[in-house]
Amino acid sequence: MTQEKRACATDEVLHRINDARDALHDVRSIVTLVEMATEHNPTDENNAISFACAQAVNKVDDIGARLALAADLVKGGAQ
Repeated sequence: MTQEKRACATDEVLHRINDARDALHDVRSIVTLVEMATEHNPTDENNAISFACAQAVNKVDDIGARLALAADLVKGGAQ
């Protein structure tokens, strides 16, 4: 594979990773809004929803960290 093709492939992978990170950011924002909405009316159901939202945010953050690591690995391999 030529250097130009490698650079193009690397750019494409990084672009896809950034798209995924943007989508995760959107999901995190929505989940956070739901969590905030349920906290204002503390019922058993809303407490369960709030707890699930907190877990979802943690998972989203974990996936975001993994995507950041993947981007770093791609960038490092391209050098």
